[in-house]
Amino acid sequence: MTGSSRRARFLLVGALVLGAAWLYVRSPKETVLQLDLESHHALDVRRLTITVKQQAHLVRRAELSLKNGAPSLVEFPIRIAPGDGEVDVLLDYGGARPVAELRGAVHVSHFGGETSVNFF
Repeated sequence: MTGSSRRARFLLVGALVLGAAWLYVRSPKETVLQLDLESHHALDVRRLTITVKQQAHLVRRAELSLKNGAPSLVEFPIRIAPGDGEVDVLLDYGGARPVAELRGAVHVSHFGGETSVNFF
């Protein structure tokens, strides 16, 4: 085997390893978004609508009906790419109080896991 063919093989293997690593880092991860609703009268919530977007693209939307109200900490499992995202939450109190809209930001790490949503 000549030196130039070894070098070419080494460069090819290196490029494949770097490409695989880049794809792994950018691939969607299993993440649990944690929504803290304690200060938003969670027990009075009858319907919860959660919308998650990244770069203005819809990632997931879910509507939950809650007969007994929402827990103070809602955990929302999602498969999402690493990076920044926006979370919109609509709290419907079934007419007991006005509908509340929450908007938040989230940063998903390259490893997934649990991520808290920061509402503003």
